[in-house]
Amino acid sequence: MNGRSALRLAKLQEALASGGTLHLRDAAELCDVSEMTIRRDLTTQATAISLLGGRLVMASYPGVTPIYDLTEQQASHYQAKYRLCQRALAFIEEGDTLFIDCGSTLIPLLSQLSHFQELTVVTYALNVANAVAVLPNVRLVLLGFLCCLTVVWQR
Repeated sequence: MNGRSALRLAKLQEALASGGTLHLRDAAELCDVSEMTIRRDLTTQATAISLLGGRLVMASYPGVTPIYDLTEQQASHYQAKYRLCQRALAFIEEGDTLFIDCGSTLIPLLSQLSHFQELTVVTYALNVANAVAVLPNVRLVLLGFLCCLTVVWQR
């Protein structure tokens, strides 16, 4: 971590020590840098600060979810996930198209798809795509970006 980044993060931790939140715009102003610099500091350095909905909070603040570690989650409850995938496999038929998201629950299913002669897997998750790419006879459709837009009208 470079010195200026460390000083900014220490300043932000001090400002958040009372358990409150700090808007990203105010954090940038406090540190006399751009909002992008604050974002970069938070994503490239190990810190106890999280950015949630445009606000900075301490990771220990109630309601803040810890950082998701995919490797850790894949190992968590592996036997139950494996059994679930075994049951799901019974519903998959030749020629089917599956959409597999980025979670860890369906990862054990991927290795079980190699016996199909014709199957398509659609995903936006790189870890899923990497596992499917080595399977023979399984067509991979990798979505570059998945975006959902919800428009709400208020009067």
